[in-house]
Amino acid sequence: MYALRIKDLPEQDWSKFANPGVAPSVCPSVEDEFLPAPELLDRMIPLDGASHNEVEYYGVEIPMRYATCFAILTDGRKVMLQDSRFFVGWSGWDEKRSYLFRNGGLHIEMQTDAKHPVGRSSPGNVCNINLQTAVTAIEDRKRKFIAPDGSQIEFSGARC
Repeated sequence: MYALRIKDLPEQDWSKFANPGVAPSVCPSVEDEFLPAPELLDRMIPLDGASHNEVEYYGVEIPMRYATCFAILTDGRKVMLQDSRFFVGWSGWDEKRSYLFRNGGLHIEMQTDAKHPVGRSSPGNVCNINLQTAVTAIEDRKRKFIAPDGSQIEFSGARC
């Protein structure tokens, strides 16, 4: 699964996304290079000591007052995000679930579904990744998520 085409975007330089007026195009164009979904996730919402390419399952747990996102790897290990503040919220409790993350002012929605044709064969059953863009006219949609503190939040994103 390929999530995005990015051309000459330096590793860990996500400052361009912080200013919506200067956000680069995140929708595919013919001359750009494909970036595999696990690599995009590794750059934007890295796991602690693992790659998204090794994930078998993503989940949410509420150990105390705030929810946290975790990943179960193919070798059975359970890992968390490198920075728990990347996790903004989630929607759904079944096999079909959406996770919302934020890094450098950019919101990333990761959808998982083990029964989806793409999710069935992708690491962690990821079937779609939506990015919040400066211009959301491509496919405007609002979704509701549960925040880690239990409150409800709305996300407007564009699907490329």
